[in-house]
Amino acid sequence: MWIKYKMHELDPKAIDVTMKRFKGQKVLLYELIDCNRYIIVDFFKECENELDVINKVIKEIKYPLTSDKKPTDFHYFQAFKKWWWTCHKSFRNNYDYWQFASETAWLRMGDCEDSSILTGAGLEWFAKDYFIALGRVLRYGRLLGYHAWVIVNMYGAWRLVETTLDTPYSSPLEIPPIDIEKNKWQVGKLTYEALILFNRRELWVWSMKKSNSEKPEDVVRKALVDYMKRSHKEKESKIKYHEMHKSYMELLGKGIKVK
Repeated sequence: MWIKYKMHELDPKAIDVTMKRFKGQKVLLYELIDCNRYIIVDFFKECENELDVINKVIKEIKYPLTSDKKPTDFHYFQAFKKWWWTCHKSFRNNYDYWQFASETAWLRMGDCEDSSILTGAGLEWFAKDYFIALGRVLRYGRLLGYHAWVIVNMYGAWRLVETTLDTPYSSPLEIPPIDIEKNKWQVGKLTYEALILFNRRELWVWSMKKSNSEKPEDVVRKALVDYMKRSHKEKESKIKYHEMHKSYMELLGKGIKVK
């Protein structure tokens, strides 16, 4: 069952995602969806509906790959030059950096969390019911890896949007309908299992039973940290992208950006 919370009622410590940024860069989960930034408005300015928003992200946002085509999320920041080879302030995040929507729009590059967060920022402008999902993908019960995607209420149903496709959706009917009361959704041969759903106003956590003894902050923090601590290999596995690409090719005739 989904345990539902209002973002503004949660202790900020429960939704702190600083571990996914540079050291000491305090950020709350919903702040990543910075939809009111001018760069976001400009990025989506030609979009006329929610399908345009989704396809804009799919078309414009590249997946970060190394020269040998391996997924990477390495981020490095320097400021205030000290010597020619160094600066006063230097930070690095080697494995899994979560970008603000505005950063992804600026860089034109991001992984599954980044492209999902940017899609959410665009959907805010159309006042659509949506959630960014944090969870995992399986095929025939076999875990492929941890993943992020979007679900949106459009054209009479909640639908599951894969933001890392290599080709835009040709029709909203290509986007598979789902039952939002559940947390496992079948898309072709893939099973998407959501563990957390969030937007700027709400956060839902999936649990087999609700405990009245646990504080909301503890439930949320436990679920969020469990997802955030997943290693680079658990998210960016070769088998995950191979199976996802193959499944989407069979289902829609289009693959994902990491082959």
